[in-house]
Amino acid sequence: MSRAKVVMPRSQSGSWSARQPSSAGWRSGERDGHVQPKPKAGGTPSPVRGATVDALIAALGDPTASELTAAYNRQRRGRTRVHVSSMKRALHRHDYVVKKNGAGRRKWIGPTSRPDDKRS
Repeated sequence: MSRAKVVMPRSQSGSWSARQPSSAGWRSGERDGHVQPKPKAGGTPSPVRGATVDALIAALGDPTASELTAAYNRQRRGRTRVHVSSMKRALHRHDYVVKKNGAGRRKWIGPTSRPDDKRS
């Protein structure tokens, strides 16, 4: 149970006073004998499995995250499809490095004028 900041009513001087239980969270851990974080609870498990990721990477060679997601979603319909960010989380979970783009920078805007041009 987390505790929020408690705001007390106005005192006689007209200013607000506040109490903040700063050590309440740590003190509750002392009752249990440790201050370790609680285990992860809840959430929706990912449908992307390690064997599936391995098979797709073997078939595609060196895909980007969006190419990998497109190949994964090609075999699925509706709610079983995943977003690119879900695929990136799955890649990180299975110790893959996420490749951000295909062939380097796709767009580059050059200088608007040459350095030797006269200024107006």
